[in-house]
Amino acid sequence: MAWNRDPDASEEYNDIDEMFKGDQIIALIDCRKSMMSTQFEGSGDTHLASSLKVVLNAMKFKVLRGDNSLIGIYFFGAAEKRAPVSNNVVRRSYYKYLELAVPSAENIEKLSVMIERLDRVY
Repeated sequence: MAWNRDPDASEEYNDIDEMFKGDQIIALIDCRKSMMSTQFEGSGDTHLASSLKVVLNAMKFKVLRGDNSLIGIYFFGAAEKRAPVSNNVVRRSYYKYLELAVPSAENIEKLSVMIERLDRVY
């Protein structure tokens, strides 16, 4: 239990205990140009792909354990145009790739496909 509480407390507190039982992991991944380089010459994986593989492995591990932890992925440093093209204004922003949720086969597949595409491009 995360905190000391009165054992006679209402059911509302028991629901909160159950809701926050597992981990809540938000992966905030840098997507700036420097992340597209490889750590070591000839290693093949870019920094971005390596980062995503760590999250993918964590998701697989949580599924295999039957863990109800939540995992989400956000990218920062992604270019987003918020103004008409004629103004050529580009802001650095964040992008929510995977909502904070219990890892699912669908999310694991989505992330796997992204990593495969990165491997083919770089």
